[in-house]
Amino acid sequence: MISVDIIEASGKAYQKVWYERAYLWKLAMVPILIKLVCEVTVLSLGLQTEFLKQGLVMIPAYMAEGWMLSHFVRLIFLGNRWPFKPTGDFDADMKKLQVRARGILGGMVIYTLIKMVMIGFVAFSYGLMDGLEGGAKSDEPGGALFLLSLVLFAGFVWLFRCVWLYVPVALNYPIRLYMKRLEGLGASLWLIGVWLICFLPVFFVFGLLVSMIFTGAGDGSSAGMQFIFSVTRVMIDTLLSLVTTAGICYALAEMLGASETKRGSGR
Repeated sequence: MISVDIIEASGKAYQKVWYERAYLWKLAMVPILIKLVCEVTVLSLGLQTEFLKQGLVMIPAYMAEGWMLSHFVRLIFLGNRWPFKPTGDFDADMKKLQVRARGILGGMVIYTLIKMVMIGFVAFSYGLMDGLEGGAKSDEPGGALFLLSLVLFAGFVWLFRCVWLYVPVALNYPIRLYMKRLEGLGASLWLIGVWLICFLPVFFVFGLLVSMIFTGAGDGSSAGMQFIFSVTRVMIDTLLSLVTTAGICYALAEMLGASETKRGSGR
């Protein structure tokens, strides 16, 4: 029976991000810049509600963020840091580099694919709900919408463990073994609990600060204010990605066994 101490896992996540803040800032600088460029492009093209087109524009940002998070995953589980520091033994160093590069590249690709699938899921959900609302003939279309929302929510809960597939991939841990060990609804529920405790405090605290800042700044429709808002949102989103990934890593260490993930990774 899988069980996780969600408070301990979340607490470790906050501590790790704070302790490694200097390293994470160095690791996150390029992904933040790439994501900011993509965000500004989305705003300038007016693609805020065009989910699929927005996703295509954001692909470079997702790849950069996947690179960052894959390195962070390997730091948490294996102690690997970027950039790689050679030991002087050429053959051993090349072997380590190949193993690490395979994990980082795999994590990048899987993270990007997960992001694209999530965008497609959101676009599909919105389109389906709009179709039900627009095509409803009865005076009470709420029942169909409620049923659809319930089905989509249940599907999201069941598939929540798949959102974090980039974690085992970054460790070179077999996906088949990951899915086998985390089979059933219980694993997703534990992961959701950890994710909520990691996500909500950061989201509400920084969301409150941002709303206070921009409320006091007056009209936020100017180009300058929109740019500042985009920078702030990218920074907060990056912090949320790091904290939630760390929390999920510590939860998976309990679920899968930290020693087993190290053996599966080949370091």
